[in-house]
Amino acid sequence: MAYTLHSHRSDFLGTNGGTSTALNFGGSATMVTAVIGYYSGGGEIVAGDCSCTGASVLTRDAHVTSDNGEGACVIISGAITNSGNETFTVSKLSSFSSLCLATWIGSVATPLDQVNQFGSTGSVSTIQAGSVTPGETNELVLCGLGSFFSGTPLSIDGGFTITDQQPGAYSAAMAYLIQTSIAAANPTWSGLSYRSSAAIATYKDTPSATGGMFVVSNLSGLQPSGPFFQDPLG
Repeated sequence: MAYTLHSHRSDFLGTNGGTSTALNFGGSATMVTAVIGYYSGGGEIVAGDCSCTGASVLTRDAHVTSDNGEGACVIISGAITNSGNETFTVSKLSSFSSLCLATWIGSVATPLDQVNQFGSTGSVSTIQAGSVTPGETNELVLCGLGSFFSGTPLSIDGGFTITDQQPGAYSAAMAYLIQTSIAAANPTWSGLSYRSSAAIATYKDTPSATGGMFVVSNLSGLQPSGPFFQDPLG
């Protein structure tokens, strides 16, 4: 069974963080992921700065910043515990944060597998987080970006699909790939013009249910007239 994207959206949260517009966590979605692009001069965003009405426990899976704290990027994830219209909140002063949020069908109890990240020194036009090689097939490979961009669409290669890109005082973008066979992934974000940071994380998937069948091809030897029959009474 491979991951399936269930729902997604993006928001500019504000100077001191804020709360997203509600997103549908319903149906069979099992995991939520968030990419936050922000300014880290006021301190790094950690899991404790984040909360989600649809997930009781959040973890910080990756974090990286540029040389001066601008265009920082953090990836947060959590198992879904409520399945209504849920919100995500970042509480961090002077973070100027933007959010890309997504829910997924798939995942296991401890899904995080591989992580890499890279922050630029000065302005860049392209950026890579670094290579990751998932340990299993059908993993979700999630790539996050923190930067500053306005209305110009970004692009990413390597077969990745962008879910959302959110302009703001500091901007965020999220892209993903469902990797059906094990191979290294190191996509390139393009269309940038500012200090930027990129992070990439892979998540293990729920294994497909498999079963075997025991086939009895010949029981003739166990019949009363057969050579292997033993009378339990004598």
